[in-house]
Amino acid sequence: MPIHYETQRYEPDGRLCGDVITRQETPGQATVNLVRFELGYGGRITDLQPTSIEVRTSCMGRYDITRFRGTEAEMRPLLLAVGYWLDGQQHHGKEQISKTVDQMVMNGHNRPIHAMMMSTMMFSGWVSPILCAAAGFSEAQILAFLEKKPGKEVLDPIIELAIDGSPVEECLALAAL
Repeated sequence: MPIHYETQRYEPDGRLCGDVITRQETPGQATVNLVRFELGYGGRITDLQPTSIEVRTSCMGRYDITRFRGTEAEMRPLLLAVGYWLDGQQHHGKEQISKTVDQMVMNGHNRPIHAMMMSTMMFSGWVSPILCAAAGFSEAQILAFLEKKPGKEVLDPIIELAIDGSPVEECLALAAL
């Protein structure tokens, strides 16, 4: 069964803006999209359940609410990715963001959009390791794979294959070709 994935865009006053976008994706595709495009662009988790995840992503006054839904088994890699993301923010991110935002304000850059963009850039380095971990790569496999600096055009399909059931070793062998 696929992951059901829907996005609604809202105006700042809460009015629906445009059509609801709905998709069905494999757990691998949905995990990549959750991490790379929702969390990676500054989204924050607003609801987290064993069978659903809701993310709010804001930009330029508007905001998107994106919901991922599936069975507990299908949602497992997405939930793992969210756990890794939140753990990283908890232990590493808040202090770094706080220092950067303080420095920006001291230098006269006090517009909220700048702070949001900076926080997104700081966390973007986490995308690849989080995806690899959610796909079941060991720490040694993650380090060896990422040492090759694969672009997202190589990384994303490998992650999708691993999450969707291909053995990690076979996926890594494909990446080496």
